[in-house]
Amino acid sequence: MDLRLIVGLVAYGLAASDLATADTWTITASGVIGSIGGQNYDNAGLFGPSGASLTGDSYIETISTDPLLNTGLGTCGNINCRGTIGGVVVGGVAAPFTITITVNGLSFNQTELLPFINYSNLINALSSNDTSTTLQDSVYQGVQSAGCVAIASTCTASYIAAASTTTPFVPTLSFDQSISNPSGLDAISNINFNYRPTDRWLRYKYYQYLRQH
Repeated sequence: MDLRLIVGLVAYGLAASDLATADTWTITASGVIGSIGGQNYDNAGLFGPSGASLTGDSYIETISTDPLLNTGLGTCGNINCRGTIGGVVVGGVAAPFTITITVNGLSFNQTELLPFINYSNLINALSSNDTSTTLQDSVYQGVQSAGCVAIASTCTASYIAAASTTTPFVPTLSFDQSISNPSGLDAISNINFNYRPTDRWLRYKYYQYLRQH
């Protein structure tokens, strides 16, 4: 694992909207990188010196995709949930995605046409006051690049998860809507970003070779 960002509620914002076309679902999260888990080190050198701590730095991440191009349905247990999923792990096709994350003014961008997995989910039980289930609203978008299928390939994996049991913010279960919740999210809301370059694996294999000979 070369980079992981786990962001607490120290200034966490979420916006989800149909910005580009009628087929694009764009989710943006921003805030300050927390110290949860102690894994916020940029070992890949994406946003500055390799190995530097990113704790306390500001970030903004955007994932754009079309959830309706995922060929499978998510694991929704009630009428106030809508999800789609795609990828080889579920025996289907995952929707293409574009991810951009900026830290310290430096950006990482990737467009993936054949992802390993793409998972989109909406819950609006709080907005609809459905007392038959947990009263919460949530938005989740997770992606993994094609290389995540194998340990020796470059892998980009990320998710944005926002949820609230007190502040309604998901009016409908449509992926064609604008959602904004700059405050009022629960503490479980977070993003996770992982990047594993191929050369990281190659260096490890070479190190193992030297140890064995």
